[in-house]
Amino acid sequence: MARLIACDREDLETIAALLQDSLLRACDTHYDGRRRILSLLVNRYRWEVEAAERCHTILRIHGVTKAQRRSWPDSRAAVLELLHIEGDDDLIEMVFAGGTSVRCRVEAIDMLLEDVGDPWPASARPGHDDDEAPSDEEEGSGDDLVGTSPSGTGTPSSSASSS
Repeated sequence: MARLIACDREDLETIAALLQDSLLRACDTHYDGRRRILSLLVNRYRWEVEAAERCHTILRIHGVTKAQRRSWPDSRAAVLELLHIEGDDDLIEMVFAGGTSVRCRVEAIDMLLEDVGDPWPASARPGHDDDEAPSDEEEGSGDDLVGTSPSGTGTPSSSASSS
């Protein structure tokens, strides 16, 4: 069971490698603007073991001053495949197949990856086409993930504004 903290670029690369080919349901994201934490619950392929296994993993990104999503699906049940994570000291971007992405402005690299629950056998080793990352657009493009939904759950509301 993995439990890792990232506080620099090298740590971020390790977490990115462990999360490659993770699956995320669009509804399994939570941005708490008050605490400045973006949390994702993913179905992670366990690259670090020989057996083909998956497990549920929580990724928390702390110190998020702004979070935006690009080409986010309308359906909360949509499943996204994480291709890679890129970042530097003040920007972390998660790129998914099909051009979807989440971009976070951060105070510093401060992430926690934690497996939760027991692993289960995967039906196959992940594979994907060489999807290209979305073209660099202006930083202001995309839907802002601001605050909490009207229910107070912190789930991004469908009425997120564009900047």
